[in-house]
Amino acid sequence: MEAKQYVVIKGRNDGIDICMDDKTDFAIIAEELVAKLSRTKGFFEKALASVSFSGRNINQDEEQLLLDILKAETSLEVSAVKPSPPAMKRSAAAKQESAAKQEVAAKQESTAKQEVAVKQEAAAKQEVAAKNDSVSKPTPPPKKTLPTPSKRDLQAKASIDSYVPPGAKFTEYNTAYFFNGLRSGQSLNYNGSIVLIGDTNAGSEIIATGNVIVLGSLKGMVHAGAEGDELCFVSALSLVPTQLRIAECITYISGAEKEKKKARPPSYAYIMDGRVCIAEL
Repeated sequence: MEAKQYVVIKGRNDGIDICMDDKTDFAIIAEELVAKLSRTKGFFEKALASVSFSGRNINQDEEQLLLDILKAETSLEVSAVKPSPPAMKRSAAAKQESAAKQEVAAKQESTAKQEVAVKQEAAAKQEVAAKNDSVSKPTPPPKKTLPTPSKRDLQAKASIDSYVPPGAKFTEYNTAYFFNGLRSGQSLNYNGSIVLIGDTNAGSEIIATGNVIVLGSLKGMVHAGAEGDELCFVSALSLVPTQLRIAECITYISGAEKEKKKARPPSYAYIMDGRVCIAEL
C-alpha cells in the first residue's frame, strides 16, 4: 500500500507549487519537504522560479520556514512567492461573495430606512390630523352627575305628594333644625324655615324667610316670611312672643294676654285678610 504523501511538488510554467495536506501537523510537512528536496536536488539546480504554496493556509513564519528549506536543500533561486491558482480563485470568489453580501446588506439598510421614513411620515400626518380635529371640534363639557336622592328624601317627597289635600295652602322652604334654646340677646337668622327644639326667652330674636316652628315656649321676637311671603306661619307649643311678624304684618301681645295664653294649648299664627290671626293646633 502506497504511503500517503503530505507534500506534493508540482511544476508550473513559471515555477513550482508546493501543495500541502491541510490536516497534517506542519512539522511533519516541513520534514517531508526536506526529504523530497534532498532527493531531487539536481532537478532544481540553478533554476530561477516563482514559488506558490497551496492546500492549506500558512502564516508568514511558516512560509519563511518553507522558503529557508528550499534555499538550504536546493540551488533554486526564488524570484517571487505567488498564491496558487486555486487560492487565487478562492480569493476572487471570496471577494465576489463579500461584495454580494455588502450589496444585500446595503439593500436591506435602504429598505429599512424607507420603511422608517414612511412610518414617520404617517405618524406626522396622524398628529396633524389629530390637532386639526381638536381645533375644529371643541371639547364637550363634562357631564354633570346629579346626586342620587337618599331613601329618606324619596320617602319625604312621596309623603308630600300623597297626603297634601287638593287646594290646601302650603309653603315649601329649605328647613334648618336647631336643638338649643335662645337666651336674651341671642338671635337666629336663616334663609328658609326654622324648627327650634327648645325655649326662646324674652329679648331673643328669630328671623326666617320661611316658617318658624318652636317646640317649646316662644317668648322673644319672631319674624316669619321675612321677604314678604304671607303664606308663612309661626307655631309654638307656647306662643307668647313679645312681637310677632309675618311678612309685613306685625302684632304685639300684651302682658295680660300673655298670662291668658299660658294655659292655651299649642297654637300657630298666620295671616288672613291682611292681619295676623292666632289659632290652636
